[in-house]
Amino acid sequence: AALAIIGFSVASVFLWQELNIPGKPGAAAAAQLIFTQRLESEPVIVTSPFIFFAIDYYAQEQYHAPRIVKLYAPEGQLLHFAGAPILKPADTADAGFFDQPAAPSIWVVDTTGFGALPLALPDAWQVAQRQVYPEVFSHQGDVIATRYVRNF
Repeated sequence: AALAIIGFSVASVFLWQELNIPGKPGAAAAAQLIFTQRLESEPVIVTSPFIFFAIDYYAQEQYHAPRIVKLYAPEGQLLHFAGAPILKPADTADAGFFDQPAAPSIWVVDTTGFGALPLALPDAWQVAQRQVYPEVFSHQGDVIATRYVRNF
């Protein structure tokens, strides 16, 4: 039993070093960037349900932001496994959101994990700032926080 405990302890240390959690801040760092630099008028759109809940959590719990984080749903509808049962229509933004004359700038949070690709915005939007943060596990990919400015 003592050898098993020692073996598991050593394996845990090696796993912790391999994971390099402090070096892979992911959604936490993206939320910190956004909610320390975001202007009050700038909406926040998250393109994947796999990171939406993390970004929304950090926005409300750590940065005490109002409920401004929205999940991008191109058709306006979410699949059941993507969080549809626990989200309200006000929590989502459809493709028409980017054509509305709302804010002159927005933040978009993408992920390369889970087979996702970053969102391509209409030509009226130009990248003003972009930061990439790796997540801990490879299947989670990177979290990309991008501030877009609209060209009028």
